Amino acid sequence: MTNIVVVDKNQNSCELIQNYLKDMEGIGEVFCCNDLDSIDHDLKNVEIIIFDTSSKTALEDLVIVNELKTKYKNLNFVATSYEINSELVSKTLKQNVCDFLIKPVIPNILSNTIKKITDNNKEFVSKKAKTICVFSNKGGCGKTSTAVNTAFEIASESNEKVCLLDLNFTSGDIADFLDITPKHTIFSASQNLEHSDVDLACVLCEKYKNSNLYVLSFQNDTTLNTNRINPGIIVKLIASLKNLFDYIIIDTSGAIDEILGATLSCCDLVLLVGTLNLI
Repeated sequence: MTNIVVVDKNQNSCELIQNYLKDMEGIGEVFCCNDLDSIDHDLKNVEIIIFDTSSKTALEDLVIVNELKTKYKNLNFVATSYEINSELVSKTLKQNVCDFLIKPVIPNILSNTIKKITDNNKEFVSKKAKTICVFSNKGGCGKTSTAVNTAFEIASESNEKVCLLDLNFTSGDIADFLDITPKHTIFSASQNLEHSDVDLACVLCEKYKNSNLYVLSFQNDTTLNTNRINPGIIVKLIASLKNLFDYIIIDTSGAIDEILGATLSCCDLVLLVGTLNLI
């Protein structure tokens, strides 16, 4: 049974999440608390802490999260907030936080997050990369810019290894954004995956200057053939990269197809980029 602590200054919000959790299968005791630094429960038997954060308290909250994670290795953290901005999400997810949920919390989404955490704890021993997909079905709205800048900022401000994966086979230009000429491409990686050479596929990623950012794209491939890429190859590629990197940022095409479906199934977070238009 999974024991959980819910941290929220708003008592109603805290009790609402507590009630959602109590209705879920496999959940043990659920405790409520006002502040992260005033948790009065024995955390040795607690698996998950769900805490409310905001732009005003994010830095203080994340300091406490890191302290608790250092002391209790078994703890997993989920952040919640009414606010949503790229800086807050980036700061939160690059710390020891498994997921970021927007309030009011939706029961199904909360349930999926809890299940993902408990399943990972049971099935995976090695560290798995947090995978973020950037998607929009509209061109020219800044999707690639968002993916590139998110990956670069995480790599620059942390000691984590970040992979920037270009899965936009129609108009991907990540290499141009970073002004690099990849020596290897995603098609080289997929060919090695077909021969089960996962380690070789991973080292084909191009390191960006002296940073912790690595790029895997398809640009400048004179043998471009997207028919060689199928959903199964995409799943295997992302799975292999998750064992090597701490973060994977994926830029996708605007097409809603099987490749996108396979990509989304492997991701922990999807950033939907859009623009306001007059109709």
